[in-house]
Amino acid sequence: MSSAAEHPSHLAAWHATEPLLVSDSERVKFANQAFADLVGVPLDDIVGRGVDQIITILDEPMVLERLRSALRQHQPFRGEASCHTAAGGTVPVDLSVIPVGDAATELFVVSALDLRRQKRMEHQLWQSQRLDAVTQLADGIAHEMNEAIQVISGYLGLAALESGRQLGRGDLAAIERASKRASTLLSELLEFARRRPATRGPIDLNTIIRQWEDLIQALIGTHLRFIVDLARDVPPIHGDKGELQQILINLVTNARDAMPEGGTLTITTHTVAPDRLITSEVLDDRLGTYLVLTVTDTGVGMTPETKANLFQPFFTTKGKEGTRGLGLATVQEIVRESGGLLWVRSRPGQGTAVEIHFPTLPQPTETPLPAAAPAPPGRGHETVLLVDDDPGVRVVASRGLEQYGYRVLTAASAAQATTLAAERGNEIGLLVTDIMMPGQRGPGLAQELVADWPHLRVLFISGYPGDDESDLVRRAPYLGKPFTPDELARAVRSVFDG
Repeated sequence: MSSAAEHPSHLAAWHATEPLLVSDSERVKFANQAFADLVGVPLDDIVGRGVDQIITILDEPMVLERLRSALRQHQPFRGEASCHTAAGGTVPVDLSVIPVGDAATELFVVSALDLRRQKRMEHQLWQSQRLDAVTQLADGIAHEMNEAIQVISGYLGLAALESGRQLGRGDLAAIERASKRASTLLSELLEFARRRPATRGPIDLNTIIRQWEDLIQALIGTHLRFIVDLARDVPPIHGDKGELQQILINLVTNARDAMPEGGTLTITTHTVAPDRLITSEVLDDRLGTYLVLTVTDTGVGMTPETKANLFQPFFTTKGKEGTRGLGLATVQEIVRESGGLLWVRSRPGQGTAVEIHFPTLPQPTETPLPAAAPAPPGRGHETVLLVDDDPGVRVVASRGLEQYGYRVLTAASAAQATTLAAERGNEIGLLVTDIMMPGQRGPGLAQELVADWPHLRVLFISGYPGDDESDLVRRAPYLGKPFTPDELARAVRSVFDG
């Protein structure tokens, strides 16, 4: 037992099952056995060490600022942190810090609740809700995809019926708009569906909402009126794109389900200073302005029972199909980790408004210039080996490249490509290959051909960026399908010139 624990006033803390330590502003003065067991470090190696060597506050600017603000005001703090273990790892903990004493002898009583089991359960819930969200989005965009296909096939059918009449510029523009809309919706869905760790940083919430307007409209259907009213020139917040998208999906889905007979869904953003908040004491005015996201519906509203259970992970008002709850527990956790606050206002028959306050970050000092229109693709004369198992892709891609002066050899498989390369490998300057193909896949083909012809450059194409996560694919140039002839020619020229 450490000498600190021999004092009678420390006996209760020493025998507590909750991990505890006491420190001044620099070093640990006391730790109990439960804390030592948590981190797997002997007590003698904890007492006297710097606090920052034992505990790391969650690496989020807003959480760190909340801690500093609380300590400046001699107020308790609670937030997520990590404790360093003897094995070199970390343990996630729910950290509580309570200042005691006066300014001259101030100490901090710290408790650390192990969150490992909770984090595992949260991850499982997150994955199940994410799967639900992907399913909801897929159902929603199916209608939009069919609409786009209808436009494309309809114009082509008219051209076939009206023999001798070529499609006009207006017809071709309508086909292009339909295909781009379908491509954009599908790309957004695939990006959201990909599993990846959260990477928080400065992010523009308005941009995420604008990018997802079409997807949200597809999700809620045409029977609901959809209004988006975003404040101009809003500051960035600290967050992760996928997590913010998950918030939107959960809130929008709940709003849609609350309006089975129709209604209005409204998404707004605006900035607000802390002294104008409903409960301003909860927030520290040192943190500056907040960006407020509000999702409002005109649906059936909530009963007192529903409001009392909103943040229970598995509570639902949706019957048997709502087995994973309303998703508000996930929303609350994401908001909490961002240092934000969440309010829900609802009455039976009067709809619901969910309001989230995100702490803002300083505005960038330089305003980014609008993206310039891409330059026309340069022409070429080199030989390209194009490999794709889809005959339609081969025809369109090869004809497009030939329009820009390239000589194109085509192959339907890796085996055919290997045969062509054996005959004409010295003249082939670039391999353009699909990643996923029957038999040998594109990365394996590229590795073999580059080994035999080191001068050969490679451009991967694919309908889904998650097809392959190998180092070769991550390092090599990549072009996602669908692409236009111009986009392919531009990518090819870039690889040759790079």
